[in-house]
Amino acid sequence: MNASRIKARESRSWKDRYGGTVGRVSHCSRLIMLCAIALTIALGCSQKKQRYKPAVLATESDVAGYVQRTLEHKDADVRRGAIRHTAKTRHADLPIVVDGLTAAARNDPSESVRCAAIRALGKLEDQKAVETTLVLLSDPAEHPTVRPAGADLRWEAIQILNEFVKGGIADRHERNSAQRIAIRLLLTDPSRDVRIEAARLLGLFPTTDAARALIEGLRHRDFGIVYESERSLMRLTGRTRDHDPTRWESWLNSTPEPFADGGALDDVLDPPPRRRWWPWRKPS
Repeated sequence: MNASRIKARESRSWKDRYGGTVGRVSHCSRLIMLCAIALTIALGCSQKKQRYKPAVLATESDVAGYVQRTLEHKDADVRRGAIRHTAKTRHADLPIVVDGLTAAARNDPSESVRCAAIRALGKLEDQKAVETTLVLLSDPAEHPTVRPAGADLRWEAIQILNEFVKGGIADRHERNSAQRIAIRLLLTDPSRDVRIEAARLLGLFPTTDAARALIEGLRHRDFGIVYESERSLMRLTGRTRDHDPTRWESWLNSTPEPFADGGALDDVLDPPPRRRWWPWRKPS
């Protein structure tokens, strides 16, 4: 009797003993797999349908299709992807591309798409790109047909405008507009990142208006803004007053040619990279 019971117990299959647990685990695994597949389809179906050629093989016709996708597709991710692929091609400077990127930067409903468009325009030495950055940074009341720019877009635009001015791409009229805009942004913009970039931009304008705006920047409570304002004043004048707006103001009022020594501290502000002793080591 005891032997038969032992034999019957040993004859139980592994599935009979642990089938409940294994079944529950298998069922949960199936549910997780189904949820993952559904999520992948929901998030990736719009991107999966898009086709892009390698950048070196893309033709003008392909790029025209990318631009159309940028302007007309309902999915912001697809529009942003089309901008990214367009910028990689050798046809990125075509008029149709510049016009499409300009339209996207000015009026696309997605802030991230507008940022991608202005970054793509920043790689082009085109007057429309300079004009677009100025429009995005101007007072919205001056351009009622352009969608107002958010803080991220203004930050992207002022960085690109800085490069345009530094690289000599902006003409004299555009430089004057850039200085006026930078002064307004430094004094009034709610974003600290935009104010910091505005202070950097004003370091390219050896004018009394720019210097006085930077002195006002020294009075800000945010030391990041104070720091960049001091650096720009040092770049313009070749002097330093240790972040003291009163000393700067007194010096500016008593100096007939405040920008005569401009650039004298550039080596201090932008030191050259350290010498590479070994060819495989990057400069620190």
